Amino acid sequence: MDELSSLASLKQEGVAMSHCVFGYARRCREGSSAIFSLRHLEIASDGATRAVSYATIEVHPPSRKIVQIRAFRNRPVNNSCQRMIHEWARQNNLC
Repeated sequence: MDELSSLASLKQEGVAMSHCVFGYARRCREGSSAIFSLRHLEIASDGATRAVSYATIEVHPPSRKIVQIRAFRNRPVNNSCQRMIHEWARQNNLC
């Protein structure tokens, strides 16, 4: 799980996931949103690694609540991702 804390990382996530997360930059800067990406490292046949995004998570920092979770093109996440996000939220005292 990676926090997306720069304009470049928000833009990259939006392109990779085909959704509008870049539009949350102002909220992130103001502290009313924090954006995270559930990623998996994949190893190519040439040995190169790359992080592949599976879900984008918006958290409201003041309340520590997960506001939304989106997969590619704003689709719902699958059960496997949902379980990983739930465990991450539990470990970080999010609700």
